[in-house]
Amino acid sequence: MPEVSLIIPWSNRPELETTLAKNKVAFSSVDSEVVIANCGGDGAMLESILSANLLDGLRVIEIPYTRFNKSLALNMGVSRSRSSHIFLLDADVILAADVLPMALECANERSFVTVQWVVDSNAVYKPNALTESIQTMELVWDNGRRIPFEFYRKRLTDQARGGPGLICLLKKHFIRVRGMNSALLGWGWEDLDLIVRLLCSLEIERIPLGEAIHLAHDNARRNFVGKTREQSLWTNMSACHANYANGRFLGTMEQDLSVWNSKLTERVFTATDKRAL
Repeated sequence: MPEVSLIIPWSNRPELETTLAKNKVAFSSVDSEVVIANCGGDGAMLESILSANLLDGLRVIEIPYTRFNKSLALNMGVSRSRSSHIFLLDADVILAADVLPMALECANERSFVTVQWVVDSNAVYKPNALTESIQTMELVWDNGRRIPFEFYRKRLTDQARGGPGLICLLKKHFIRVRGMNSALLGWGWEDLDLIVRLLCSLEIERIPLGEAIHLAHDNARRNFVGKTREQSLWTNMSACHANYANGRFLGTMEQDLSVWNSKLTERVFTATDKRAL
């Protein structure tokens, strides 16, 4: 079995071709498998992307859904992963070469890892006496229990930000909190929601480490489901806080599997043979 399964949710993102090519060093730094979960994307477009950068053993999960749902894609991808460790990776992110070894060392029974800094590919360095801006939030129970968590981090010298959606953790921890919440539609907070539920339900530690590059693009590539970026973020954040207020700290993986598992198709590719096996 591989040491880690990297799960990439995808739908019509051409950046994936660059991501696969430039992540080969990072992927080969450990014994890894790459699972691409196509949720609502053009299959022919994905075939074209993969033909340019096939990785040995790369697997594609096809979810026959009419639109992109990142949380659903991640739940289905994780359900078909083979490793005891999973790493949730975006289709437009290039990991530093040392991230996976460090993450595997730190993601264990007591902790999970998120990427500390994500730098845009077009970033420009500008000296600044004020180097970082960090925003935190805290949930407090009537018995005095307090769970603080960081939900925003920015490095002012190059506008790098924290990467809460780039998470490495034990697969059993992901399953224990029932994975992602696919009821969250559009863009924003689905990754923070997973972090909050890991902290509150399992009481394990979050460890930020390492860096990655984000392939810069405009908001036209983001899935806002007819809302503005701010509206989409606020809608999902509000839904999550309503869940917490009512003691709901579980995702939708079980429900998603009951609906979609029998409908999935899976293909395995090799680097030496471009035919689907």
